[in-house]
Amino acid sequence: MKRILIAALFVVFSGLTFGQTASDVFNPGSNTFYWLGLDFSHVKVIGDFTQFGDAGAVDAYQIKTQYFPAWNELMLNEPEKFDFKGLFKLNELINDIEMITKVNAETDVNAMSATEAPNYTQENILSFVNGYNTTGKSGIGLVFIAESLDKVGKEAWFHVVAINTTTKEVLMWERIKSVPSGFGVRNYWAGAVYNIIKEGKKSYYKSWKAKYAK
Repeated sequence: MKRILIAALFVVFSGLTFGQTASDVFNPGSNTFYWLGLDFSHVKVIGDFTQFGDAGAVDAYQIKTQYFPAWNELMLNEPEKFDFKGLFKLNELINDIEMITKVNAETDVNAMSATEAPNYTQENILSFVNGYNTTGKSGIGLVFIAESLDKVGKEAWFHVVAINTTTKEVLMWERIKSVPSGFGVRNYWAGAVYNIIKEGKKSYYKSWKAKYAK
């Protein structure tokens, strides 16, 4: 009898801990939420990144080593502007970008240059997320996966993704085009993230909720 009771409790606990659904992304009180960061590990850079007023040439290595960290740090340093918590209407959002920082540091700079956006599919995103190390986290992780930064087209593509941090199941996935804005490499492309958040508060969130919170 004792063994049966323990087994039953385990099943219940497992369901509460691991069984997030897409609807839970839009239920602020249902889980712990983590901001995992901006994932640039698969980003494609299109065009000349030397004409933003910054001193010297900006090559792929510099984008990886200087700007990947700078963009993620900016998100944390200016939470009122880069309001991910407000975007998802959350009461609390834990910032934990250590894992994504490590993922970005392993980016192959030789594969960053491109002439067009790769148009990553849901299968691509599932593969990227499967490589994450989310050990120790139990809840829902929010991450923006960068697809392309296009200087020629003056646009950026990001994938807004919510995952179950225990199972790495993708609960929500949306591919979004944004317009960059601002002065200097850091601020220009950070502006694309800001514009997603700004537009998200106006319209994206409502459509996402209608789509996923069923």
